[in-house]
Amino acid sequence: MALKTKLHNDFLPPEQLVDSIRNGDRVTIQIPNGIGRHGQEWKEATGRAVMRGPVDWVLNMGGPHGTPGVACAQNIVSIRKRKEKISNVEESKT
Repeated sequence: MALKTKLHNDFLPPEQLVDSIRNGDRVTIQIPNGIGRHGQEWKEATGRAVMRGPVDWVLNMGGPHGTPGVACAQNIVSIRKRKEKISNVEESKT
């Protein structure tokens, strides 16, 4: 199943989606939310990509101590790329 990224509005296979993540990107994943009448229920949570593991990305999900989360090919919903600083763009042009 190909997923849609919010940056490019194109469809990428899950493996390429994980490879497209960079430090600082905001990644939305699905996490378990309990058992309902029809089985496992899921909710979406967003965190900031902080470190690449051997296969997955470690996310800072927020909170007072930076609750960890893991973004893998099976649970990624969307990726929002971080904004580039204007000063870095101007320096690269000169």
